[in-house]
Amino acid sequence: MYVKARKNRGFSLIEAMLSVFMVASAGAILASAMPAATVSRSKGNYLNKAANFAQKEVELMKSLGYANLTAAKLYSADLVDSTSTVATNTWSCNSTDSAVGDRVSDLLPSGTGTIMVEQVDLELKRITITINWKERSRNRSYTVASLVANI
Repeated sequence: MYVKARKNRGFSLIEAMLSVFMVASAGAILASAMPAATVSRSKGNYLNKAANFAQKEVELMKSLGYANLTAAKLYSADLVDSTSTVATNTWSCNSTDSAVGDRVSDLLPSGTGTIMVEQVDLELKRITITINWKERSRNRSYTVASLVANI
């Protein structure tokens, strides 16, 4: 008697269910990672905006020169909001360039900025720019400092 061999064509039900389960698991893992990626991207974006604003402010102040790092000169150059201080040698700054329209409050949520000018040595001043903002109910800040010499 001759028995014909059975050919296995296609997949069994268990193999099909296992592959569907594996694809669904991979999709769930990817979907759960998306909110974390979005949060990380927005944090990086805010930090980048704060760094760019602060660096631009530093470069504009350095271009004024050592002798012009006074409240009146900074105010006339539109680098500080007013000549009145918010702390010792510290002024509030909200915009770097009124022509371009860079404003900390527009770039960052609850964004504020301060500029501090300190006399470090006889012919040396330190400028410190601090940018503050609120991100997901947490206070964040970015600070950059530079020295300006009287040459």
